Amino acid sequence: LLVISGGTVQDVTPVGSYKVSFATVAGVTRAVVTGNLTSGDLVRVKVPDISLAGTYVARVDAAADRTTFALNEPTLYSATVRQ
Repeated sequence: LLVISGGTVQDVTPVGSYKVSFATVAGVTRAVVTGNLTSGDLVRVKVPDISLAGTYVARVDAAADRTTFALNEPTLYSATVRQ
């Protein structure tokens, strides 16, 4: 589960063969990304003004083990917003 804040998000699309579902409530976008996740880009986020990309922040709020589906500690993961 990725949480994106800092501005309006128009769309969240998966990179590669990942699947994504997202919703925005009160200016905060939550995106569930599924698939055989690896390091690297997971999603592309469409915003109305690319010059404000520096105001956006992403964090991992939840992560599950790919075998048991048990929740892992989200602080073991990181997310970065870049242009």
